[in-house]
Amino acid sequence: MLVPFSTSCSNHTGHGGGWMLQWDGAKFVKASDLLTPDRAEIEPLEADKAKEYAEANAPWPVNEECSM
Repeated sequence: MLVPFSTSCSNHTGHGGGWMLQWDGAKFVKASDLLTPDRAEIEPLEADKAKEYAEANAPWPVNEECSM
């Protein structure tokens, strides 16, 4: 189950975390505390792969709304 999230020009993914659910035989119940990504580990990987993808697929379309 995910937390409510939204995206923006500076945050395209809305990383917010979520919970593990477990079936109790009748319904799903929350089975964990809120799980969140380790942004310090993930962000360098995202930046590297995004740069690699952008360079391989240039010219890249620009969303003028996000350029401001």
